[in-house]
Amino acid sequence: MPTQAEAMIAKNFLDLSELKVLNNLVSAYFDLAELNAIEEKPMKMADYIRELDAILKSTGRNLLNDSGKISHQKATEKALLEYRKYKAKNLSEVEKSYLENIKLAQKKIEGKVKSKKSKSKKNV
Repeated sequence: MPTQAEAMIAKNFLDLSELKVLNNLVSAYFDLAELNAIEEKPMKMADYIRELDAILKSTGRNLLNDSGKISHQKATEKALLEYRKYKAKNLSEVEKSYLENIKLAQKKIEGKVKSKKSKSKKNV
């Protein structure tokens, strides 16, 4: 189960097929970089950015050309909200057991309170 910190950076949220695609894209990029190094082709960061964009475009992917429309603050708030929903649906066995024990304890307490009230009414 991912941690809240991992959720804030969208870590570990890709399914198997998405991970495979990402792995292949990264491999293609590294292969291209290695070819440039073998050929001793002088490359600057701008060249690598251009080549990465070309790889992404050639596979039909959209590029993010600016900082986007969502602020970091809003993205963090959304990630936290979604993480809490996820966490609530995916409790560990320890957490489930803990909650069950709290419910049992609450029922016992409520039962004792009711029995004391009924006894006190009978004594009056």
